[in-house]
Amino acid sequence: MKKSVRSILLIIGLSITALLFTAVVGYIAWANTVFDCGPTPVAEIMVNETLNAPLLAYKLNNGDYPTTQEGLHALVECPPGKEEAWKGPYIEREVIDPWGHPYQYRYPGIHNKDGYDIWSLGEDGVISDDDARNW
Repeated sequence: MKKSVRSILLIIGLSITALLFTAVVGYIAWANTVFDCGPTPVAEIMVNETLNAPLLAYKLNNGDYPTTQEGLHALVECPPGKEEAWKGPYIEREVIDPWGHPYQYRYPGIHNKDGYDIWSLGEDGVISDDDARNW
């Protein structure tokens, strides 16, 4: 009984996380259109806020964040060997930045030693000072 209640609560929690993620992404797209704030603030919100909840849910289920090799794809599809603990998908699809590049991810982080690094390559598509990043 306890296990089934725990499973139901986990499913409800993940559903709420997915709904919030969808709402935030929709709001960002709307705000970008309405306020014409440009793509950089959208990327900054994604790397500093939006991906935090799905990554935390992944960590709670699997004991740690996805490895660098598993990347953010681990939030969409179960990595090999984690079938028993993985309770995703944690996001509906892989996220790309406003310029069409996949977000970059590293765990353990070089800049966030106790966590992960996420960044966008920005408009130029290469690592540079104008990239949106969580450090």
